[in-house]
Amino acid sequence: MKKGGYILFFAICLLQACGVKRFIPADEKLYKGATIKIEKAKGVKTSVSKLRKKIKIASRPKRNKFILGQPYKVWWWFVIGEPKKKKGFRTFLRDKLGEPPVLSNKLNPKLSAENMQSVLENNGYFHSVVEGDSASKGYLIKAHYHAKVLPQYDVKEITWVSDKSPLLLLLEKEQQKESLLSVGKSYNLEDITAERSRLDMKLKTQGYYFFNPDFLMAYADSTIGNHGVHLYLNLKQETPVQAKHPYTIDNITLYPNYNLLSQDKDTLNDEMITFDSLRIKQNKKFNPKLFKRVVTFRPGSIYSSIEQNKTLNRFINLGTFKFVKNQFTPLTDTNTQIYTLGVTYYLTPTKRKSFQAQLDAFSKENRYIGSQLSLNWRNRNTFKNAELLTFKTYGGLEISFDDSLKKNNNYRVGAELALTFPRFIIPFVKFKESNFYTPHTRLLLGYEWFRKQDFYTKNVFRTQYEYNWKETSNKEHTLAPVAISYIRASNVTPDFYAEAAGNPTILTNVYSEAILGSFYSYTLNTLNPLKKIYGT
Repeated sequence: MKKGGYILFFAICLLQACGVKRFIPADEKLYKGATIKIEKAKGVKTSVSKLRKKIKIASRPKRNKFILGQPYKVWWWFVIGEPKKKKGFRTFLRDKLGEPPVLSNKLNPKLSAENMQSVLENNGYFHSVVEGDSASKGYLIKAHYHAKVLPQYDVKEITWVSDKSPLLLLLEKEQQKESLLSVGKSYNLEDITAERSRLDMKLKTQGYYFFNPDFLMAYADSTIGNHGVHLYLNLKQETPVQAKHPYTIDNITLYPNYNLLSQDKDTLNDEMITFDSLRIKQNKKFNPKLFKRVVTFRPGSIYSSIEQNKTLNRFINLGTFKFVKNQFTPLTDTNTQIYTLGVTYYLTPTKRKSFQAQLDAFSKENRYIGSQLSLNWRNRNTFKNAELLTFKTYGGLEISFDDSLKKNNNYRVGAELALTFPRFIIPFVKFKESNFYTPHTRLLLGYEWFRKQDFYTKNVFRTQYEYNWKETSNKEHTLAPVAISYIRASNVTPDFYAEAAGNPTILTNVYSEAILGSFYSYTLNTLNPLKKIYGT
């Protein structure tokens, strides 16, 4: 039986091979991949497998999938044929089972060899040589590469070609602090590229709004001997003047009722007021004090991308604005050589009030099933300072079809009122808020009526005063210094007391009690892609 299965399998493979061959154009071959031979010179410490893996990335094109030397997906591609429609079962089947053939017209071994050689040089293997060729057999063609790898070069010295201008002095100082480039480290072009981006981010926090990492130039001198490289860093000559100077903030303008459909009307500069150095278009929806807390910089301060991102993030996290856009306009006075920026924020409010209904169904391990209807109303700008007022009312029931639990259903009705302020409210204490995330203070009042059929009724009163804030994008704190609950039982039936005679522990369900407490919670999210960029 096994022997017959093997024969059948190889027969199918042979059929596929013959089938694919007849579909390939006469002047073309099917690409079957590449072989890469590595020849290491004396002194090369990197293993052959790592070198092969490194340069294989530059090999083009990517071959089709093969099993036992047969391009099975290409066979399906041809057998299913060209669909008449872009969408449909045949198109789906062809995309899932097959793949288009990679033909020899896409193969260029010499170009791939040059790319492989560039990869080696970018990683410090200077003067290495890669040669490429191809060979065909039947309807298949393969690429063959031979890489002669010379020892990797190390960075021996780093020099800034400086004209002692403030910008170059600052660049040199920042590069020496925590650079990705260091003496003794292997030369790597990716390190240079990453260092340029890092320096650009540093400059963006110190006023250089128009700077770009492409303005930085690195020149590597590999002729100093002993497989060493001398790196020379400098600014390109074509760097524009505006990129060489730090900018200060001249003015900050806010349009808090901006509408894309009537933007010309919304940005007219009439009816502007000044509050805490901020120019704000007069409106009836928002109190100017709100913008005083949200905007973390003021006219006269040095431009900083961190402060810019803080302010944007704080506006977005308010939950009051649907769209937030800022614009920086250079206001340079060429006579005084003072470089300034005008900042404008276009803020589109979200719908102030909303209403939502929600129906839930559930089952419990104690053989109860139930449902609950919730009605939620919210006001996102209650007192014109982005306060969030929410009111929730709900009703639900839990029933069981188990004989032992019949006539023991549960009913509940409740309401909850919460008011959230986008700031810390602490008696006798004032905080200067300038972090990435707006803190919140929340006041909560709640009541629930709960009836356990034929047994008792519970009235639960609850109040809570809590603070919520984010330390960073992945660290969140919640502190409730005051949390009070009062539970009062009533309408206790004789049937319940009869049950309690056999099980006294259930009497705890009908005790009236007041609970005064506090709690603190800390949430850590280990996935934090922004930490390395912004330190948040």
